[in-house]
Amino acid sequence: MKEYYILSNKKKINIIEDDTIIDFKCILINIHGLGSHFQPVYDCPNELNRRIENFKLAKIKTFAIELTGHGKSDMIKGYFGDFDNLIIDVKNLIDVISYKHKKKPIYLIGES
Repeated sequence: MKEYYILSNKKKINIIEDDTIIDFKCILINIHGLGSHFQPVYDCPNELNRRIENFKLAKIKTFAIELTGHGKSDMIKGYFGDFDNLIIDVKNLIDVISYKHKKKPIYLIGES
């Protein structure tokens, strides 16, 4: 697992990527709810690291985006401003992934 930032709407957006899987069929982007993030708080079956292990068994490469105002991303925590900016953040991540992994299908999974 690695974490890095992409620049979106002039803000740093935290991305978590499973960089341990080499041979994969598709890509899954995890998107948290508006009151959440993907930083570990306690170990539970739905925690991101555990989900990634299950997806890896199915040959699915996973990414997670911490939206503006959440987790390690820029902005006041819990505040994201205009909802359209969140959509732009996700679109920018899709563009980065599409460039790096051409011809791999990309799916989104959201929670709230």
